[in-house]
Amino acid sequence: MKKIILSLSLISVLFASASCVGQLDITQHGVTGTDDYYKTDVEAREAIAPVYYQWTTMYAGITFFYLTNFPSDDMYAGGKARGANTAIEGLSDFTFDESNSHILNGFTYFYQMIYRCNAILDNIQNPDTAVKKQVVAEARFFRAWSYFYLTALWGTPPIADHVLAPSEYLQPNASQADLYALMESDLKAAIESGALAEKANKNSVVVTITKQAAQAMLGKVYVWQKKWGDAASILDAVILSDKYALYQGDYGDLLSSPKTDFCCENLLEANIIRDDSNRITGMFSVSMGWRGELFTWNGCDLDVETAGFGQGNPTKELYDAFVAREGVDGYRLNRTLLTYDQLKEHNVALKTGQTFEQNAGIFAYKLRYSKESENGTLYTTHTNPRYMRYAEVLLLAAEAHLMGGDPNKAKDYVNQIRTRAQLPSLTAVTMDDIKIEKRLELCFENVRYMDLQRWGDAATVLANKGREIPALKSDGTVNMKAYTYTYGGYQKNKHEYYPFPTKEMNVNTKLEQNPGWGEK
Repeated sequence: MKKIILSLSLISVLFASASCVGQLDITQHGVTGTDDYYKTDVEAREAIAPVYYQWTTMYAGITFFYLTNFPSDDMYAGGKARGANTAIEGLSDFTFDESNSHILNGFTYFYQMIYRCNAILDNIQNPDTAVKKQVVAEARFFRAWSYFYLTALWGTPPIADHVLAPSEYLQPNASQADLYALMESDLKAAIESGALAEKANKNSVVVTITKQAAQAMLGKVYVWQKKWGDAASILDAVILSDKYALYQGDYGDLLSSPKTDFCCENLLEANIIRDDSNRITGMFSVSMGWRGELFTWNGCDLDVETAGFGQGNPTKELYDAFVAREGVDGYRLNRTLLTYDQLKEHNVALKTGQTFEQNAGIFAYKLRYSKESENGTLYTTHTNPRYMRYAEVLLLAAEAHLMGGDPNKAKDYVNQIRTRAQLPSLTAVTMDDIKIEKRLELCFENVRYMDLQRWGDAATVLANKGREIPALKSDGTVNMKAYTYTYGGYQKNKHEYYPFPTKEMNVNTKLEQNPGWGEK
């Protein structure tokens, strides 16, 4: 039987010294080797299952959300009190460094997924059944998905396009051209394989990665490279498939209610099976839930669970952006955010004399920890994490068409979003219109921070992020400068990318740190 080394990610293998590798390279009794595995459909499904599981826990376990949302201008770190969680405050305030635990965890998780996908692709090179072909296509999707976020967030991460041998563990930075080429190759192969699942219609349910999800991801990869024509074409294919649509039910249920699991709008979501004993599936919801212990709830008629850590509080700037676009009575605004005055109308109020730090009197309703989502056991949930909605496809396509020279089609796509938001149609669309609609429609959905970076707006918009932190008092007043700092905020020529984690730099002598960060 072939000897195997069990490693989960590029990180884990980089941690191993040559002597450790020698100790680990042993024959494992009672374990099926790679030469004897991946032979059957059952084994192929067993191989892809951990990829799906990790994809789910990356969101449910919060790190993915932290990295893609907290540095934006839409959220404060929040939590029990200022200083209670310096790791998330560091992300929110741009005071993080190379040792930030969420930066390390995120980097590790993406490479763990890549390792698992590589193991499948290395060992099922000529799939001979429909199941194996589907598993290979899904592995290609997830590898491309992982590299997209590694590239968008870290810039030039190493490429591992196969399971690395010990002599290959130290990999240098890859060029963005090579990284995007790998993503495109993987996604095209997955799409063209004909093996990915497809919905029968808008209302049918498919729990695995679909062809349209892969097309949408390829479109996003093209947009990031400003390949406007390619992006418009592939995103139009998703739209014209007529297998997805904007949800026409209660807008406030889109992210937080199990009733919208697998709805017509969810293009990319991870399936959570109800399990009252598994707390990890609820950590995202309870972390973003309102800080229940600070409030009185007598007579509350909102669909909000009273437990929560109070993280991810919306900024006053986000609320003001909504009001400027659709007024204080805007339908989308009032199903996305609630003010403290609105909470009191529903019999929810801070306890007398209580202060809610890192809160500007604005609460995320679209992102709430809903009562119907809570499983019956505290800190569990059965609402699926949403990675991409059809609304994002429309807005990506609008940008691609506008930048590619077709403003009329861009206007049509933006107006579809506005119609669902109960707003009048625009007679013309500018890039500023798309930026505003995308911020409001997709706030808290892992896109704003990365958009600010690629648009070149981050240095201006985020320059003072974290220098003034608010606090809400029980009388309804907000001190917008409860905490003030002379440091923090986005620094040009430094914060364009996250730093490679300290542990990675310590073991990989071939990896160059991103500009603006410390030397090895």
